[in-house]
Amino acid sequence: MTVDDLAALDEIVNELDNRNDNIDVVYIPPEGDELTDEEDIDDNVVIEQFVQMSRKFLVYLKYKTIMIQLMKVLLILTMRR
Repeated sequence: MTVDDLAALDEIVNELDNRNDNIDVVYIPPEGDELTDEEDIDDNVVIEQFVQMSRKFLVYLKYKTIMIQLMKVLLILTMRR
């Protein structure tokens, strides 16, 4: 890569960072096998599972956002040549 390419890439990244794109995210949990009204459910287990799923979802969302930005950068770079 040349210095001009790096400067162009830096300019594109700055443009993407300054955008005010809103991302709407909705989490739809999977359906349970059956409904229950049992009282002996351990809330700690439920909370722990929710936190684990949330972390995985946030990592996935961040990955997708980075990939979209990278694709935009590559598209803009190819259009400038």
